[in-house]
Order: sequence, then C-alpha cells, then structure tokens
Amino acid sequence: MLDDAPAEGIEPIEKWASPEYGGRVPDYYLVYLGKQTLTHWEFKLPKSPQGRRRAAEGMGFTAEVLDTWNMSVTAVPGTFTLPGRTDYFLADKAGRSIELPGKPYMAIRVKRLNERWFWRSTRTAKSR
Repeated sequence: MLDDAPAEGIEPIEKWASPEYGGRVPDYYLVYLGKQTLTHWEFKLPKSPQGRRRAAEGMGFTAEVLDTWNMSVTAVPGTFTLPGRTDYFLADKAGRSIELPGKPYMAIRVKRLNERWFWRSTRTAKSR
C-alpha cells in the first residue's frame, strides 16, 4: 500500500492539531482513521503552518480508501477541488464526502492531480 508513497517518506502535517494526517503537502496526504468506524469522511485537508508548502484554491485531488486490515485499495470516483475552507482546513468546493464501510483501521490516500491534466480535462468538460 505504501509503494505509492513519496520517495522522501511521509511526515506529520499538523501533528498537534490533526495527528491523523501525514504526507507531503500539497501533493500527497494519508489520513489514518484508527479505531474510528466512520461511514463518511468529509474531504478536507489541513492548512499547513506558515512557511511551508501549502495546498491552494483550485488544486484538484483524487482519493482512495485503504482497508489496512484486508490490504485493499478502492478508488473514490471523481475528483475533489479546493477552495471550500474553514479556519484550519481546505475542503472540496462542492462539500462532498467520501463513503466509508464503517470499519476500524481505514485510511484515505489523497493525491494531487497532475495540474496540466486537471486543467485540460476541466476545460474540455466545460466546453461540452
């Protein structure tokens, strides 16, 4: 499951405020839900501390649900686009959430889209 992780490794993003988030901002996020048994997870990424790379409005992302117990990966359909926001998080502009199976030990992998592909596909979809 970690074959797809950044070669530099995964670091805590906000270890005090949001310890469940690790990754490499703004390109790769891993959200570990531990013993929580959620059926939905609101798509939201923590804002990085000042002076660090940050996710920005307009960035597009894909997501996958990782079942760490059964070692399976399920792609989430569609893409998520920022700029929805709160004081501490950037969220999907459509306010979407990711459906989860309600089991413990789940994780969510979020990867930034290749920007050239994302903008090209967005323009193509709008021109139809």
